[in-house]
Amino acid sequence: MAGGSGRRFWPLSRPRRPKQLLSFGGEESLLRSTFNRALLLTDVERVLLVTREDLGEILAAEVPELPRNNLLLEPIGANTGPCVELAAIEAGRRYGDPVLVMLPTDHRISDDARFIGVVQRGVEIARRDDALVVLGIRPTRPETQYGYIRVEVGAETGEGGDLPVGCFTEKPDRSSAELFYRTQGYYWNSGVFIWRVSVILEALERHAPGVYGPLEPLLGLGNGPLPRELLRAAYAGVERVSIDYAVMERAGNVVLVPADFGWDDLGHWTSLHRVFPSDGAGNTVVNVGGAPEVCLVDCERTLVYNESPQRISLIGLTDAVVVATPDTLMVLPAERSPQIRAISERFDPSGE
Repeated sequence: MAGGSGRRFWPLSRPRRPKQLLSFGGEESLLRSTFNRALLLTDVERVLLVTREDLGEILAAEVPELPRNNLLLEPIGANTGPCVELAAIEAGRRYGDPVLVMLPTDHRISDDARFIGVVQRGVEIARRDDALVVLGIRPTRPETQYGYIRVEVGAETGEGGDLPVGCFTEKPDRSSAELFYRTQGYYWNSGVFIWRVSVILEALERHAPGVYGPLEPLLGLGNGPLPRELLRAAYAGVERVSIDYAVMERAGNVVLVPADFGWDDLGHWTSLHRVFPSDGAGNTVVNVGGAPEVCLVDCERTLVYNESPQRISLIGLTDAVVVATPDTLMVLPAERSPQIRAISERFDPSGE
């Protein structure tokens, strides 16, 4: 799933350089890392990449091994609900009723071997049962920017170690996040889902008619590329909604597989404090592409991401975010980091 824009990483993320193409100073982009991870699960011919039509060529260049007919182009960005249905329809047209592993391309996973092991458990559950499987991460802090999943404490564990899901909570307030962190049975929603084509399509039809109905005409098509005009007509009337809200929060056959493989949503700039080392004062400095060394004086818990040729000197900043690109300098309090989207839309209004 690669249709997002990652607005909260502006000014690094732009309409033509979305979050999934960023490497954050590493060797591989998030998209490339996810693609390589998918190849540990299946052959390249069975990897489908779903993205917006306007991003197709850009993303295809990042994964040139991907067969061109495995690039599924949505006419518009319509959130993950339609993305999931389009992938299920195409997989069903090709393979009948296979198990789908839905992988977001904008997350960071540090332990691929453990990830693959957990996914394979989920695949076996989805192959055996009519279940919607989600991978749940044990919380390590009271995070307000993640969704939470509560499992039925005391319920019987499934054959694959899966647990029945009680409810979903999207991005709770601080007091709720602290309660969830202290309470047994709460997990972070990793956004990694596993299910058979028939099971997710039935769930969409039952719980999300605004997603299922407009795309239903695509189900009856034979082999070959999906007609672009028919796809545009279908998306013109589709409900723009996440798969979490459309199905997962409503269905009764959702199960969770507990997981721990070094996962991070990388939701906004302060996430990089968890990815890169900090100094004794809690400052994190990321210099990219030979950028000059940053000078910090009496700063605490400040994040600096620098890919600018200009020298940067900071004095007395506490709990701040500083991002310097060749054409933009942004400085803001760390607590305002999740709100960057508003300013990104002002300066880079194009794109979904």
